[in-house]
Amino acid sequence: MPAQQVDLNTLTLVPRPREVDEDEEYYSDEDEEFPWLKTLVYDIKTPTKVVGSLTLWVVNVDDIRDEFYGVMDEPSQECMEFAFTLFTESGDLRERFSREGTGVWGSEVDEGVLTYLESINVDEAYRGQGIATRALQKVSDLPGMDPMSSFIFTWPTGTSSREPVSTEEWEQQRERLARLFRSVGYRRVGHTGFFCLAQDPRHPSRQIPAASDAPYREKKEDSDDRDDAFSSMMGQWGVPGYPR
Repeated sequence: MPAQQVDLNTLTLVPRPREVDEDEEYYSDEDEEFPWLKTLVYDIKTPTKVVGSLTLWVVNVDDIRDEFYGVMDEPSQECMEFAFTLFTESGDLRERFSREGTGVWGSEVDEGVLTYLESINVDEAYRGQGIATRALQKVSDLPGMDPMSSFIFTWPTGTSSREPVSTEEWEQQRERLARLFRSVGYRRVGHTGFFCLAQDPRHPSRQIPAASDAPYREKKEDSDDRDDAFSSMMGQWGVPGYPR
């Protein structure tokens, strides 16, 4: 039984205020370092307390198409993997995903902005009550969301822990997260580890039952795509020996 019971009907997602650097007395804003990337952090709250958090990235892909791989590598390893795995060097979804897996993802997903759910966390004392599910259901209506955020990507992976976990335990964590995201409408992109949610209920992905979603499968194309993406990134950075 959960240590502290929560009424799911009272949950709200509230934008977290920007942090202030106490020494310099200015707002610390990641957007200034990466003007093409907007980071949105929300506290998952009951009327009396914060029980978790949710973080989204909104990428203005049209601003960076000429150097897509080069700049998507800068914020984090996860941001780079997202770019290398799913997109071409100009920020277009790889054409093979219109055929691979369920075959429901096409060029519609890369128009305007790329929205990515970077993390969702529920405090340990409140887990097991459906808080994460309810929070994910509220994402579409979040304040601050770009009106062009018609599709939301995510990469459900095993959660970090202070204690080492076995490969089997990590796989179990990843599968639990995949079930969570599927339960609110996310479906796998090809056979990759990435999932996407179409906000429009008429999108073909929304007609696929969770049990019929594509399985994860490591493919040779994934390795080849990453190698090509790395070479393209080197070229975008102007490294000698790599084509621009």
